[in-house]
Amino acid sequence: MVKIGEDIRKKLAKLPVQYEVQQYVYPKCVCKKCHRRVVMPEAPDDSLKADITVVADVVVQKYGEHKPLYRQQQAFDRIGIPLTRQTLCDWVGWCSDQLEPVVRAMADHIRLQPLIQSDETPVRMQLQNGQMQTARLWAYGLPWAEVVFDFRTDRSQHGPAEFLTGAKALLCQSRRG
Repeated sequence: MVKIGEDIRKKLAKLPVQYEVQQYVYPKCVCKKCHRRVVMPEAPDDSLKADITVVADVVVQKYGEHKPLYRQQQAFDRIGIPLTRQTLCDWVGWCSDQLEPVVRAMADHIRLQPLIQSDETPVRMQLQNGQMQTARLWAYGLPWAEVVFDFRTDRSQHGPAEFLTGAKALLCQSRRG
């Protein structure tokens, strides 16, 4: 038999997710002569106890894939990684803190525009005592462009008035009837 060609068929396959513990070594140095003044490089913030790739994946799964943290916690447990839901919440909060300057810049940009679209949506909020309360998530945006969300615990006009302070757009009030 003589080969005269070949057929190639492609299949999508899923490889298992791999996690590894990475170890970073920061050397400590001392003066050879006096054996004083220990010097070492400044270590990065280690409060997350996870690489940014893991934290980013948790955030994308929560907001992009709508996978709640309790289900992500269960998935980590199944592969032998014990994480508390509080740890996952801390990671999401850390990401929120990192994005705050970007959100602030987007809000400033929106306030400078001649037209701002706005809407509010009721959301359930759990209080510390376990009771539920209705809060509001206000969306402010440009037509087919940036949107910034502003969380408020009530429906009063104080929230929108505060957010829109300094806005260049002509403000119109509409009443739902």
